[in-house]
Amino acid sequence: MDPWNNLPHQQLSNLSYSIKSDNCFEFEDNFKPLVCDTLPDSKEYLASLEKKLAKLKSDPNVLQQLTAKREACMQQLLKNDYDSNVNDSLDTPIEHSTLLRTLAPERQALTQGERVTLIQYDQLIDNENDSKSERGSTASNV
Repeated sequence: MDPWNNLPHQQLSNLSYSIKSDNCFEFEDNFKPLVCDTLPDSKEYLASLEKKLAKLKSDPNVLQQLTAKREACMQQLLKNDYDSNVNDSLDTPIEHSTLLRTLAPERQALTQGERVTLIQYDQLIDNENDSKSERGSTASNV
């Protein structure tokens, strides 16, 4: 059967079956997804996740364990020798961030020297905003 019903007129009249008027220009398959779009093992997976969540909720020491782990990671970072290249020239190129280049190209520094300028500029704007908000709060208090 031709899904577009592109049969010549004489062949259409010779067809023995009847075509419904509302379905004459439709595909046999409507390309809609089946009702069952879930994976076969999704119920088991959800059950295992719910068990893990219940175990976490029942343990009162979860927050203490997370805090201890965070502190241990911070101590490890502080104890490790961090090799900072203090002798970098201000003209050394910087790796470009495609995300930053796309979202805010005016904030993308090309060299270390430009990065220092951008940081100082950001600090100046923050200071101006702080002073304006302080002026506004003192004016409203008067």
